[in-house]
Amino acid sequence: YKDKQFTIKDKNTVEEDIEFAATYCKRQKSLFLADGDALAMGCHQLLELLEKIRRRLPWLKRINSYASPHSLLKLSEFELRKLRDAGLKRIYLGVESGSDLVLKNVNKGVNRAQIIKACHKAIDSGFYLSTTVILGLGGQENSELHATETASILNTIKPKNISALTLMLPESAPLYRKHKKGDFQLLSAVEMLKELYLLIDHIKLDRVQFHANHASNYLPISGILNRDKEDFLDMIAAGINNSEILKPEHHRAL
Repeated sequence: YKDKQFTIKDKNTVEEDIEFAATYCKRQKSLFLADGDALAMGCHQLLELLEKIRRRLPWLKRINSYASPHSLLKLSEFELRKLRDAGLKRIYLGVESGSDLVLKNVNKGVNRAQIIKACHKAIDSGFYLSTTVILGLGGQENSELHATETASILNTIKPKNISALTLMLPESAPLYRKHKKGDFQLLSAVEMLKELYLLIDHIKLDRVQFHANHASNYLPISGILNRDKEDFLDMIAAGINNSEILKPEHHRAL
């Protein structure tokens, strides 16, 4: 989001949102703290918010939030457990890649070791951790490295949920400019599937939800690893051999 600066919403706006939900969202059982990394608020301010939510929306079963490795590393496990006890149950974190080379190339801002430390900190504090990775992020040159190292970091983290999105380049992205200059080669649809095949083949986790059904993906798959692993690989192989079953480019979206 190059055209927007990250800011924390003012209290009045947030309280208006809570009051709206208290009036019109009584059938909803979960709440998401949108739009970005809510843990950037810090422990004290976030605890105040969670208390207001719990007081005005007592029927909620779960509160969810995005989190960055930076924010998780800044907070102590004691603070994270306090947030967990206050109702924040599920955290969504963008791993993107397990390769230090790829992470550096896309300016992730953290390395593999820091991502692992942050994720383990969240899990040890009692959170349900959901992770996302991005197919094609290494380009053609580093596709195999990206797939195998990303599988490796997921095997180390052991999240509850893995979502694989597929790289799309808006014109505002620095990576798009590198692509136009010829310094970054995008994968074709079939190459994306080959990378997805390699990723899934190298993941050695049980009872983990796996989804590649985002609007950006060429072939929607969803299920449980390792239970559905062979079915996934068969579906991907079918897509590699018959590109007509893949989602056309004009139907893909961020």
